[in-house]
Amino acid sequence: ATGEVSYPDMPNAGHFDIEEARTYAENIGSHWGLMNIWSLSAVQLLFMVEYGSMHSQTLLGRGIVDKASGSDFAGENTGAFNIDDHLGHNGTGRGYGADDGLVPICYRWIENLWGNTWSFIDGYAAVDAAYRILKADGSATNFGESGWGVNDYDTSTATPITSDGYISNIEHEALLKYMLIPAAVAGSTSTYIPDYFWAHDAGETNILLAGGYWGIGSKAGLGCLNSRHDVAYSYRLIAARLEFMG
Repeated sequence: ATGEVSYPDMPNAGHFDIEEARTYAENIGSHWGLMNIWSLSAVQLLFMVEYGSMHSQTLLGRGIVDKASGSDFAGENTGAFNIDDHLGHNGTGRGYGADDGLVPICYRWIENLWGNTWSFIDGYAAVDAAYRILKADGSATNFGESGWGVNDYDTSTATPITSDGYISNIEHEALLKYMLIPAAVAGSTSTYIPDYFWAHDAGETNILLAGGYWGIGSKAGLGCLNSRHDVAYSYRLIAARLEFMG
């Protein structure tokens, strides 16, 4: 699935795909990039250890997920609803002054891990036969699909599923065992990992988005993933998260 939207008053006429996001991040300086699949997985595992559950929307808040789709960017700016003044000592909390579903959440000082905008996740590609995952040992020199060589990623033995739905099981093979990559989608908003997965499109090379956006409702959450778009995908619902890779 491909598509884009253009806004002339934005950089590059409003086009913003994962390759451009990575370039903007790398232009900051050495070791800067986008949040990658290993980092996202580490945050997910930390949340599970801390709460004993992946029911993130119930435990911390729905996030900004119940707004009208609108036009252009229709989410909320960083720090909305005085969230900075409503965090615990561990940097966890949610915004104040509006209904749950309209205010941001923050987990361990990371705002809007779910809701508000989708986030590009680097170091991941899904092809018909396998997942390609950024090498975990730090030896990779390229982080995304268009520049990847076989020395930049490892290949799963698992084959990507092609059905969308709420996550009911995850892959347990050696490469993917620390990630919440779905193996089955027979769940619901209240069972297993109660977040939605948009699966690989057969015949394509797909990137990864995480978290959901301002109008996605109960499909959002820390486990919400979208693996149906290609490297050129650009849309008004998508942003990116900076990461310093020391």
